[in-house]
Amino acid sequence: MQIAVDVKNISKSFRGGKFIVYKGVSLEVPKGDVTFILGPSGVGKSVLLKHILGLLKPDHGEVLIYKQPIPYDNPKLLNEIRKKFGMLFQNAALFDDFTVFENVAFPLVEHRRELTKQTIAEKVFEKLKAVGLDPEKNIDKYPNELSGGMKKRVGLARAIVLEPDILLYDEPTTGLDPVTRAMVDDLIVDTNKKFGLTSIVISHDIPSALYSANHIAFLYGGEIVFWGIPKEFKKCSHPVVQSFLQAEERHRKETVN
Repeated sequence: MQIAVDVKNISKSFRGGKFIVYKGVSLEVPKGDVTFILGPSGVGKSVLLKHILGLLKPDHGEVLIYKQPIPYDNPKLLNEIRKKFGMLFQNAALFDDFTVFENVAFPLVEHRRELTKQTIAEKVFEKLKAVGLDPEKNIDKYPNELSGGMKKRVGLARAIVLEPDILLYDEPTTGLDPVTRAMVDDLIVDTNKKFGLTSIVISHDIPSALYSANHIAFLYGGEIVFWGIPKEFKKCSHPVVQSFLQAEERHRKETVN
């Protein structure tokens, strides 16, 4: 099993050590898998993404991308590492004044300046089709003309247009209705398979994790208290994991009734 991202015993604190986020977090993300990182709000899930991207440096420990330590002190190499990543933000984070075409093309215009306009257009159309959005009908629309699900698709097309190796999702299903959430779940799985990606999903959405993930990590108290497959997660005896599962089950029953 090849490891795409290897977080090795990192610790991190802020405010001069008064606010401890991680006491010693280790996590191996297998290449080609969808790995969900779950946990209560405020435990440092998004901070972990920033460490993986090299935006934050751990106080101790290290993060390796395909066995290569993140070169914090070498901006050129760090930029090359970051090119391996794509990112879908919580609310898609589309540029309001850009059309769908301009939003998806933006990374190509910024980072692939050798490309012709025709090649850029071909890549934009290709990625929009790949995420299930008809480019002919939508390229001239602005974000305020799109539904929540369509915005997610555009954001995902933009995230993969540079053909990254690793795709990061930050709370992709937060605030979505059940139908749109199910669509995003399928989109995560389908995109990962179609492009041979490794996906890391920050979330507190247990149904999405159980449906989409190959592996689940649960972050709590500055540590990874569970890592394994979804079937094992449902049997985990850790009290905080159990409280999460029980709360989700209560919510499901109340919704059905």
